[in-house]
Amino acid sequence: MIELPPLNKFCKVFPVPLHLIYFPAIVSLVIILTPGDARGTGLQDFGFSNDREGIVELLGLLGNQGNAADFYNEIVNELDSDDFAIREQATQKLSTMPVIDRALLEKLAGAAPPEAAIRIRRVLKSNSLERFDNMVSAVLDAIIKGQEKGLVESLFKALEPRGNYGKGEIWKKAGEAAKVTANQSDINDLSLALKSKSDVVRSAAVQALVKVAGQGAGDIILPVADDASPYVTWEVARSLALLGRHECLKPFAKLLMCDEDFGMRWRSLDALRKLTGQRFDYYAAGNREERMEPAARWMAWIEENAGSAPLNFGSSGKKQILKVFNGENLDGWSAFGGLKLELLQGKAVVDDGWQVKGDVLLAAAGANGGQGELRTNERFLNFELRLEYRFPDGNGDSGVGIFAGDRGEGYLEVQLHPGNSGDLYRISGQPKAGKFEMKRDDGKPLEWRTMKFKESNERNADWNTMRIRVIDGAVEIHVNELLQNRVNGGPKTPQGIVLRRERGHLRGGVPPGRVEFRNMFLEKF
Repeated sequence: MIELPPLNKFCKVFPVPLHLIYFPAIVSLVIILTPGDARGTGLQDFGFSNDREGIVELLGLLGNQGNAADFYNEIVNELDSDDFAIREQATQKLSTMPVIDRALLEKLAGAAPPEAAIRIRRVLKSNSLERFDNMVSAVLDAIIKGQEKGLVESLFKALEPRGNYGKGEIWKKAGEAAKVTANQSDINDLSLALKSKSDVVRSAAVQALVKVAGQGAGDIILPVADDASPYVTWEVARSLALLGRHECLKPFAKLLMCDEDFGMRWRSLDALRKLTGQRFDYYAAGNREERMEPAARWMAWIEENAGSAPLNFGSSGKKQILKVFNGENLDGWSAFGGLKLELLQGKAVVDDGWQVKGDVLLAAAGANGGQGELRTNERFLNFELRLEYRFPDGNGDSGVGIFAGDRGEGYLEVQLHPGNSGDLYRISGQPKAGKFEMKRDDGKPLEWRTMKFKESNERNADWNTMRIRVIDGAVEIHVNELLQNRVNGGPKTPQGIVLRRERGHLRGGVPPGRVEFRNMFLEKF
């Protein structure tokens, strides 16, 4: 049995409700011992009620870390005590805190005696930055799901101590949560938040201001158009475009020289071309020297024409949904692996294995039993692909590939196979095998095969839906709206989408089955 430390001293220095001191440790043990599929996905995973009370409680803890410096200094002293029991109690006390100030603890560990430093780093490792970010993500989800109003101040105060999060899901969720919880009475607080040290707070404040202040937000957010963070600059430029403001052009043009993120350059170029109709031979994948001259031409054109040129604001803010398979022929596709490389414009039949029948694209092994792949001509960065698939014979082997570059470079396959749809496979071509360095949802490297989370809910020999969402290299797979797989670390450059049919191997004397596709739509983000 674990001996719990005395509470009076702890609560005096760092006032936290008693149940929050120990309960998260118990919850952590439960999470470790419980199979992944049985875990919850809300605040209860961290010892808080999944309602407004729990949201407020956790936001308060996240936002008040700076007030606990005396407590941490005392902990360090106890970790260096000559009494082993005191050292153990101090370690336990620190380990069971729902929220820890990682930056302060890392600083203290650098100056602490050796044993104290080892114990602090052990706590930092177990109470990882990933766990902290998961806690932040959970509270943002709770705000969005509960449509909780009036939490702007505490929300931004909670996000502030972490500093810069790096572009990812928390950015998106923070913006959504800020829009949900903000009211017109928060305009002053939102304006002040534009000066926050945290880039995610500044970005969320921009989005919330556009939501609550409408056209009036333009003048408020304009000074942030030259923000140090390219992601905040993008949010300001995008918001100004949504508001129909010509001032959106300069920040978009500035991002053409963003060295940190190819995707940012690509999206900014796409926005400028749609807004202005200009091109200037800018190549987003070029090196800095190659980009300088066409980027300068963009900026010169904007300086001369921004106030007078008609801009196509009608395309800004609208959903961009493409019909990837038009239901008539294979326009927009090319023959890829296992087939003679060619464009398929106007064709309805590639060979006896790929053909369009009615509004359905049929994939079968064909007479030669060979593998065959089709790839989109267009490449996509951030998107959600939705499609319906069916194995009319009750068996078959196929897949949808993402992150597909040139022929031979490989890609990530989302398996389509009765009972296994949603598994992931690394399809590594030659000569660039092993191109992807992706990670699974549990942080481990993506192996050749990564099995899905849950038992299949597919309908045998009937139509099923698959949804593949890709955001900045992170992937989520849903089958019939059930989350089945999630990985991250994929390439942050536009890549093609592949439809794959497997070779016609006999399995137990049963010939390989057919797979059919229909209603394939892609939404660009």
